[in-house]
Amino acid sequence: PPPDSPGLAETAKGTEQVDTDLLDDATQVEPEEPREMTEEEKIAAVKRAQQDAATSEVLTRLQLTRKYYMDALKFIEVIHESSETACQLLSARAKAPGAL
Repeated sequence: PPPDSPGLAETAKGTEQVDTDLLDDATQVEPEEPREMTEEEKIAAVKRAQQDAATSEVLTRLQLTRKYYMDALKFIEVIHESSETACQLLSARAKAPGAL
């Protein structure tokens, strides 16, 4: 219900009564000071960076390979669709005017 609804924080006499024990204290986060990384943390961070770089490289290579295969399939389809016309033209007896 909306906060201005009657009876939410009022007693029978119409005075407001709020149980202060039920109110939450204001939450405050104390800032942590940055600390130096340990050697183990540095090594782990470098390994993670290397793995991420390797994963990115593999992903790029796979995307290029996929594009290569998609283009190859498109080329094969075009050749296949035009092969009948090419065969008809190659087997035609009529020569173009002026042809040797």
